[in-house]
Amino acid sequence: MTDPTSWSVNWSSMTTPGELLNLLMTQLTPQVELAIKSGRALLASSDNRVENTTLFLASASSAASFLWPSPSRKRALRDAFPNRADDLRQVLGLADNEPTALGRIRNDLTHVDERIEELFLANPNLSIVTWSGSSTAAPGTHVYMAYDRDSEMVHSLGQEFNLRDLVEWFEGLFIRLRQTWFQVMLRARTIGHEES
Repeated sequence: MTDPTSWSVNWSSMTTPGELLNLLMTQLTPQVELAIKSGRALLASSDNRVENTTLFLASASSAASFLWPSPSRKRALRDAFPNRADDLRQVLGLADNEPTALGRIRNDLTHVDERIEELFLANPNLSIVTWSGSSTAAPGTHVYMAYDRDSEMVHSLGQEFNLRDLVEWFEGLFIRLRQTWFQVMLRARTIGHEES
Protein backbone atom coordinates (compact mmCIF):
# COMPACT_ATOMS: atom_id res chain seq x y z
CA MET A 1 0.00 0.00 0.00
CA THR A 2 1.70 3.18 -1.14
CA ASP A 3 -0.28 5.96 0.53
CA PRO A 4 -2.87 4.82 3.06
CA THR A 5 -4.61 8.21 2.93
CA SER A 6 -5.09 8.49 -0.83
CA TRP A 7 -7.40 6.34 -2.96
CA SER A 8 -10.70 6.67 -4.78
CA VAL A 9 -13.86 4.56 -4.67
CA ASN A 10 -16.34 3.93 -7.47
CA TRP A 11 -19.44 3.60 -5.29
CA SER A 12 -21.83 3.07 -8.20
CA SER A 13 -20.10 -0.12 -9.36
CA MET A 14 -20.68 -2.00 -6.11
CA THR A 15 -23.21 -4.80 -5.88
CA THR A 16 -22.73 -5.77 -2.23
CA PRO A 17 -25.27 -4.13 0.09
CA GLY A 18 -23.73 -1.26 2.03
CA GLU A 19 -25.16 -2.66 5.26
CA LEU A 20 -23.15 -5.86 4.75
CA LEU A 21 -19.99 -3.92 3.91
CA ASN A 22 -20.50 -1.92 7.09
CA LEU A 23 -20.87 -5.11 9.18
CA LEU A 24 -17.78 -6.65 7.59
CA MET A 25 -15.70 -3.53 8.25
CA THR A 26 -16.91 -3.43 11.86
CA GLN A 27 -15.70 -7.00 12.41
CA LEU A 28 -12.51 -6.62 10.35
CA THR A 29 -11.26 -3.64 12.37
CA PRO A 30 -10.55 -5.52 15.65
CA GLN A 31 -8.65 -8.22 13.73
CA VAL A 32 -6.49 -5.55 12.13
CA GLU A 33 -5.91 -3.91 15.53
CA LEU A 34 -4.87 -7.27 17.05
CA ALA A 35 -2.44 -7.90 14.19
CA ILE A 36 -0.89 -4.46 14.70
CA LYS A 37 -0.61 -4.76 18.50
CA SER A 38 0.83 -8.27 18.50
CA GLY A 39 3.14 -7.49 15.58
CA ARG A 40 4.46 -4.33 17.26
CA ALA A 41 4.98 -6.26 20.49
CA LEU A 42 7.04 -8.87 18.64
CA LEU A 43 9.15 -6.22 16.93
CA ALA A 44 9.78 -4.39 20.21
CA SER A 45 10.51 -7.19 22.66
CA SER A 46 11.28 -10.85 23.07
CA ASP A 47 8.68 -11.18 25.83
CA ASN A 48 5.70 -13.41 25.08
CA ARG A 49 7.02 -14.42 21.65
CA VAL A 50 4.87 -17.53 21.38
CA GLU A 51 1.68 -15.71 22.36
CA ASN A 52 2.36 -12.68 20.16
CA THR A 53 3.36 -14.77 17.14
CA THR A 54 0.28 -16.95 17.54
CA LEU A 55 -1.96 -13.90 17.97
CA PHE A 56 -0.39 -12.13 14.98
CA LEU A 57 -0.83 -15.14 12.68
CA ALA A 58 -4.39 -15.82 13.86
CA SER A 59 -5.56 -12.20 13.52
CA ALA A 60 -3.78 -11.78 10.16
CA SER A 61 -5.47 -14.96 8.93
CA SER A 62 -8.86 -13.76 10.14
CA ALA A 63 -8.40 -10.35 8.48
CA ALA A 64 -7.36 -12.05 5.24
CA SER A 65 -10.56 -14.11 5.23
CA PHE A 66 -12.61 -10.90 5.06
CA LEU A 67 -10.57 -9.55 2.14
CA TRP A 68 -9.88 -12.80 0.27
CA PRO A 69 -12.52 -15.37 1.23
CA SER A 70 -11.80 -19.04 0.82
CA PRO A 71 -12.66 -20.54 -2.57
CA SER A 72 -14.56 -23.20 -0.63
CA ARG A 73 -16.97 -20.56 0.74
CA LYS A 74 -20.55 -21.85 0.84
CA ARG A 75 -22.21 -21.71 -2.56
CA ALA A 76 -25.33 -19.95 -1.25
CA LEU A 77 -23.14 -17.14 0.12
CA ARG A 78 -21.06 -16.91 -3.06
CA ASP A 79 -24.29 -16.68 -5.08
CA ALA A 80 -25.90 -14.10 -2.76
CA PHE A 81 -22.84 -11.84 -2.51
CA PRO A 82 -20.54 -12.71 -5.42
CA ASN A 83 -18.55 -9.48 -5.26
CA ARG A 84 -18.40 -8.85 -1.54
CA ALA A 85 -14.61 -9.27 -1.25
CA ASP A 86 -13.99 -7.26 -4.43
CA ASP A 87 -16.31 -4.50 -3.18
CA LEU A 88 -14.71 -4.48 0.28
CA ARG A 89 -11.22 -4.27 -1.24
CA GLN A 90 -12.40 -1.46 -3.52
CA VAL A 91 -13.86 0.49 -0.58
CA LEU A 92 -10.49 0.14 1.14
CA GLY A 93 -8.45 0.85 -2.00
CA LEU A 94 -6.68 -2.53 -1.96
CA ALA A 95 -5.32 -4.38 -4.96
CA ASP A 96 -6.58 -7.93 -5.49
CA ASN A 97 -3.29 -9.49 -4.41
CA GLU A 98 -2.07 -6.98 -1.83
CA PRO A 99 -0.19 -8.39 0.05
CA THR A 100 0.10 -11.97 -1.18
CA ALA A 101 1.54 -13.13 2.16
CA LEU A 102 -1.88 -12.69 3.80
CA GLY A 103 -3.49 -15.21 1.48
CA ARG A 104 -0.79 -17.73 2.33
CA ILE A 105 -1.23 -17.09 6.06
CA ARG A 106 -5.01 -17.56 5.74
CA ASN A 107 -4.63 -20.77 3.74
CA ASP A 108 -2.08 -22.26 6.12
CA LEU A 109 -3.89 -21.40 9.33
CA THR A 110 -7.39 -22.11 8.10
CA HIS A 111 -6.24 -25.59 7.19
CA VAL A 112 -3.52 -26.07 9.83
CA ASP A 113 -4.80 -29.53 10.62
CA GLU A 114 -4.45 -30.52 6.95
CA ARG A 115 -0.91 -29.08 6.77
CA ILE A 116 0.07 -31.22 9.75
CA GLU A 117 -1.55 -34.28 8.16
CA GLU A 118 0.34 -33.61 4.91
CA LEU A 119 3.63 -33.34 6.79
CA PHE A 120 2.87 -36.59 8.61
CA LEU A 121 1.94 -38.39 5.38
CA ALA A 122 5.24 -37.31 3.85
CA ASN A 123 7.18 -38.51 6.90
CA PRO A 124 5.39 -40.39 9.72
CA ASN A 125 8.54 -40.11 11.86
CA LEU A 126 8.65 -36.34 11.53
CA SER A 127 8.93 -34.28 14.67
CA ILE A 128 7.22 -30.88 14.58
CA VAL A 129 8.74 -28.14 16.70
CA THR A 130 5.90 -25.97 17.99
CA TRP A 131 8.12 -23.01 18.76
CA SER A 132 11.59 -22.05 17.68
CA GLY A 133 13.62 -18.88 17.87
CA SER A 134 14.81 -19.40 14.30
CA SER A 135 13.65 -21.09 11.13
CA THR A 136 16.44 -23.68 11.27
CA ALA A 137 15.23 -27.01 12.56
CA ALA A 138 17.25 -29.99 13.65
CA PRO A 139 17.42 -32.82 11.12
CA GLY A 140 14.16 -34.77 11.03
CA THR A 141 12.10 -31.93 12.49
CA HIS A 142 9.85 -29.29 10.98
CA VAL A 143 9.32 -25.82 12.43
CA TYR A 144 5.62 -25.14 12.95
CA MET A 145 6.08 -21.55 14.10
CA ALA A 146 9.04 -19.26 14.68
CA TYR A 147 9.96 -15.60 14.86
CA ASP A 148 13.53 -14.58 14.06
CA ARG A 149 14.18 -11.16 15.65
CA ASP A 150 17.35 -10.55 13.65
CA SER A 151 15.68 -10.91 10.25
CA GLU A 152 12.18 -9.90 11.48
CA MET A 153 10.82 -12.95 9.69
CA VAL A 154 7.89 -15.04 10.90
CA HIS A 155 8.01 -18.69 9.85
CA SER A 156 4.90 -20.81 9.81
CA LEU A 157 4.50 -24.24 8.22
CA GLY A 158 7.27 -23.65 5.70
CA GLN A 159 6.14 -20.12 4.78
CA GLU A 160 8.13 -16.97 5.55
CA PHE A 161 6.73 -13.47 6.10
CA ASN A 162 8.46 -10.20 6.85
CA LEU A 163 6.76 -9.09 10.05
CA ARG A 164 7.63 -5.38 9.78
CA ASP A 165 6.24 -5.17 6.23
CA LEU A 166 2.97 -6.82 7.28
CA VAL A 167 2.58 -4.67 10.41
CA GLU A 168 3.11 -1.52 8.33
CA TRP A 169 0.56 -2.78 5.79
CA PHE A 170 -1.96 -3.42 8.57
CA GLU A 171 -1.32 0.08 9.96
CA GLY A 172 -2.19 1.52 6.55
CA LEU A 173 -5.29 -0.67 6.36
CA PHE A 174 -6.38 0.53 9.81
CA ILE A 175 -6.12 4.15 8.61
CA ARG A 176 -8.26 3.29 5.60
CA LEU A 177 -10.83 1.46 7.71
CA ARG A 178 -11.19 4.48 9.99
CA GLN A 179 -11.47 6.91 7.09
CA THR A 180 -13.91 4.82 5.09
CA TRP A 181 -16.24 3.35 7.69
CA PHE A 182 -18.28 6.55 8.10
CA GLN A 183 -18.59 6.98 4.31
CA VAL A 184 -19.94 3.43 4.01
CA MET A 185 -22.31 4.02 6.92
CA LEU A 186 -23.69 7.18 5.25
CA ARG A 187 -24.14 5.37 1.94
CA ALA A 188 -25.26 2.04 3.42
CA ARG A 189 -28.79 2.23 2.05
CA THR A 190 -27.65 3.08 -1.47
CA ILE A 191 -24.53 0.92 -1.99
CA GLY A 192 -25.38 -2.29 -3.78
CA HIS A 193 -29.06 -1.43 -4.20
CA GLU A 194 -30.46 -0.92 -7.67
CA GLU A 195 -31.98 2.43 -8.47
CA SER A 196 -35.78 2.38 -8.52
